[in-house]
Amino acid sequence: MEFRRVLEDKLQDKIQEENFKILKVEYFKKHCKLRIYCVADNPLCIEDEHLISACTDEILGGQIHKDIAVLQRKGDSLESDHDMREFLADIFCKDPIAKNFLRDATMEWTEHELRFAHFNVILVNHLIRNKTGQLIAEFLKEAFALSVRVDFVHDGSIEPKQLAADDVFAPVLREETYCPPVERPKAQPAKAKPVNLAPASGDDRVLYGKMFKGPPTAIADISEGMRSVVVAGQIFKVEERELRNGKTLVTLYINDETSSIMGKIFAKSKEDIKVFVPGMHAMLKGTPGVDLYTKEMTIMVNHALRMESPKVKDKAAEKRVELHAHTTMSTMDGIVSVKKLISQAIDWGHEAIAITDHGVVQAFPEAMDAAGDKIKVLYGVEAYVVDDISGICNAQEPIAFNDEFVVFDIETTGFSHVNDNIIEIGAVKIKDQFVVERYSAFVDPKRPLPAKIIELTGITDS
Repeated sequence: MEFRRVLEDKLQDKIQEENFKILKVEYFKKHCKLRIYCVADNPLCIEDEHLISACTDEILGGQIHKDIAVLQRKGDSLESDHDMREFLADIFCKDPIAKNFLRDATMEWTEHELRFAHFNVILVNHLIRNKTGQLIAEFLKEAFALSVRVDFVHDGSIEPKQLAADDVFAPVLREETYCPPVERPKAQPAKAKPVNLAPASGDDRVLYGKMFKGPPTAIADISEGMRSVVVAGQIFKVEERELRNGKTLVTLYINDETSSIMGKIFAKSKEDIKVFVPGMHAMLKGTPGVDLYTKEMTIMVNHALRMESPKVKDKAAEKRVELHAHTTMSTMDGIVSVKKLISQAIDWGHEAIAITDHGVVQAFPEAMDAAGDKIKVLYGVEAYVVDDISGICNAQEPIAFNDEFVVFDIETTGFSHVNDNIIEIGAVKIKDQFVVERYSAFVDPKRPLPAKIIELTGITDS
């Protein structure tokens, strides 16, 4: 209250807008921000806003982030429905059940009456019982000199907005707006189709056992009780270990785009098995069943053949240009190296390809080497845009880069500006874009330093 009065005294006769009044001032400790709520007949000009900001800094003895919220009067009501909701939000937030009331409610001004309508009758009755309308009326009387009656009514035609996950009243709102589920026809599962592989050429086709023929079965269709099956797909994992009896157990993990399954081979010696490599394509023949050790469906492989890896072709007459491509330089997004990406584009006959990683350009040198003169690389980036409305530096007067100014940094015992203390101050004086003077000093925090701070800063208690 004292700060508001001091600020009003400083602004007296200086604000151009008539009937200007400061309603309240809030300080948000967590964000170090001050919010000033005002009311006026018209929007404040930029000069008035700067004046309020300057007077606030003068009272506090330093600069602070601040918001100036202005609510306009309009006769016996108020101009902005949105701003009015912000002013009233504090009243509703004090009630855990009604804190999200304004999100879905409609607000209507009539002669000497403010009416709120909401789709939830339980919530409306709750506010009436708690005399919330009386609190709002008293607030409007004190802040805006408006004598109004506040009513809460139920209106089932109002459509509820999307419920937030942390809404306290969400379970009740969902119950009130419940609609019986619509019966929809059950979707028929798509018939599993195994990957189509061509036989490999050469004498090294047989990886284990003997040559065989037969149409492959989709892995998704394999069930216990089948006598013998043939599966074809890509091996994505290989495990090999020697058993006590001298035999070699090779476990193959294979996927055919319908599902995955394990295949086990018990070979008398390693010489009986050709090399199985993750990424290769193969066809396996054996007996399916539940493995006693893993308790999962497994194929006991009797024969294995190497197959040609399928190649995807771009058969379009007019080749496209990929303008959005991520490489492994895009964390948690790109999974293909830039060399493989460009090599694939060249194989498809593309004339150009764009590299657009998330906020980085580290793939550019490798892309240039991989492209050569076979393809044009469009060097791009998915840039991050920041809000430039708020200035990076809030100076009382403009400062040129050639002026003299001080840049300082501090080290503290933690990250709280309230509970932690300064342990080091470092500063440099810059003039004409050159460092002309330096300053550094340690500060005794009057308590032992946490181990994490010692690790981060290298500063010790000694």
